[in-house]
Amino acid sequence: MQIGDKYGTQRVQKCQQGLIVAKQLKEGFRLANDNNKKIKDEAIARAVDEQYLVNRQEIDEIYLKVSDR
Repeated sequence: MQIGDKYGTQRVQKCQQGLIVAKQLKEGFRLANDNNKKIKDEAIARAVDEQYLVNRQEIDEIYLKVSDR
């Protein structure tokens, strides 16, 4: 084995290791993004439900006032 071959092989191995780490980071970011999206979707759904309940209560109160007349 020549010195140039040894260093070339080491560079290839380091490059491959770097690609593996990059793929792992990419997957980690993808999973974190998916989790954030789910959390945001849940927060939006919860806010919509809460707003619906508030609106429903106000509608019921108005209906009671109108129906008493």
